[in-house]
Amino acid sequence: LRFNVVEPHMFQLTKNLKCHVITDRNGLVWVSTNGGGLTVYDRNTHIVRHINRSSQQPNIGSDFLVDMMEDRDGNIWVTAENYGVTCLKVRKRNYDVININSNNTEKGNWVRMLRRIDDRRILIADMEGRLKISDDELQTIRPYSNEQRNYIAACLDSQGRLWLGSRGDGVTIDGQHYDSGRID
Repeated sequence: LRFNVVEPHMFQLTKNLKCHVITDRNGLVWVSTNGGGLTVYDRNTHIVRHINRSSQQPNIGSDFLVDMMEDRDGNIWVTAENYGVTCLKVRKRNYDVININSNNTEKGNWVRMLRRIDDRRILIADMEGRLKISDDELQTIRPYSNEQRNYIAACLDSQGRLWLGSRGDGVTIDGQHYDSGRID
């Protein structure tokens, strides 16, 4: 694989181009050049991205990069002439697609309600009437109860009681169900 990290006119400016290459823990290859900015190659997707001072979202203050390193959290630190140090926080992906139900049916992954009920918990209701609870980063998703109602709203009141409103099946307050139609 070959890709251009230094523009040809840079060779006319100096005979001593400085390049540094590191491969981070996510498989990204980072190439810094003194005058050419930063080039990032993703070995998994084969996408090459060039980051320089004139990029749409410039992450570095100068294209004249002197050194770089990866820290223990996976961030890339870049030093630039006259611009000090820049820390680039690396995200593996911009988003995650999370299948709520393992059966992957159309209705099973159609999420009707997603509510943060406190700092650590999120409630999720699907079109099939199942209610699930997750940690605050949607890493661990498990069933909340066995009852099936078409929940469309959720909140905690000032006493910490969980209120669940349904599409046509009333309200449930801390596990006690009251039949009273649609509760938004």
